[in-house]
Amino acid sequence: MQYNERLAQFASITAHENNPATATISLPAQIGEGTVATVTIRESLTVVVTDIQLLQDQLDQFHEDSKMVEFNYVLAGDLICSVNNEPFRMQGPTQALSYFHQSNVTLKTTAKQRVQKVEIRMTPERLLSYFAEATDREQIAHFLQHQLGQITQHHLTPFVKQRVYEILHCSYKSSFKALYIEAKVMELLVATFAKAKRQSLPNMPDAQKLQQIKAIILAELDQPHTVKTLAARVGLPENKVRQGFKQLFDVPIITFVRQQRMEKAAWLLEVEGLSVTDTAITLGYSNMSNFTIAFRKYFGCNPSEYLKGT
Repeated sequence: MQYNERLAQFASITAHENNPATATISLPAQIGEGTVATVTIRESLTVVVTDIQLLQDQLDQFHEDSKMVEFNYVLAGDLICSVNNEPFRMQGPTQALSYFHQSNVTLKTTAKQRVQKVEIRMTPERLLSYFAEATDREQIAHFLQHQLGQITQHHLTPFVKQRVYEILHCSYKSSFKALYIEAKVMELLVATFAKAKRQSLPNMPDAQKLQQIKAIILAELDQPHTVKTLAARVGLPENKVRQGFKQLFDVPIITFVRQQRMEKAAWLLEVEGLSVTDTAITLGYSNMSNFTIAFRKYFGCNPSEYLKGT
């Protein structure tokens, strides 16, 4: 396969465009080494297995209109992603669950680090088809309602890490490979939803207001938000905001505000190339010392040291 053709296929897989049912693309030596394999088990279920190392940082931007539930598992590597202007970092080992009808995605893959990840993409109908009992289907449908437009991240448990490793190193071919990988997908679904089933979620009216709060935070990262001011803006009691936000997004609200400000800071520094001073100003810091302290507390180093390491 010619260099340009392989590069085009690699970009196509990264951007979630239509891909062959089964294809393994070797990275052109000019940009790195390793492979990206796509396994389309059914029209409604695709698994992408990535094991690569790039020579230079790679930035990919694309729009999705696929209405897919996505499960991303990163065993190794450092990826900075922004989905609909919500920045987050996937630094292995970690996992992220997302569900969007439409999304604008920017993905930066850090060079000179091995990236090992498995991405499972399926339609909501395919996900629901794995659950036969009405109560289980109702629980999953309820979960998807709350997950729509959201990204949630979790650490990899030993059980999940082992299943992801087995997908990465699957030695079967053709239909046996698809069968084996789908079996591992089902094990990962059990690990995800058996736990989720035990957790209560806010009712839909409250969940919609909590999603409004999340949108406000992301749109106004330069503002000094408090639980009190956010609760007043959407008309929810403060205790419901604290409890409901943690239930819905699996993170305390104040922690989320801090995380998002720092993830945005890293995005502005790394991807958009802003200076440390401009980044601090953009995020509403009038005192550089306060910004540096917050950044060091989150990343373990000063902004200038962080840039030297990227």
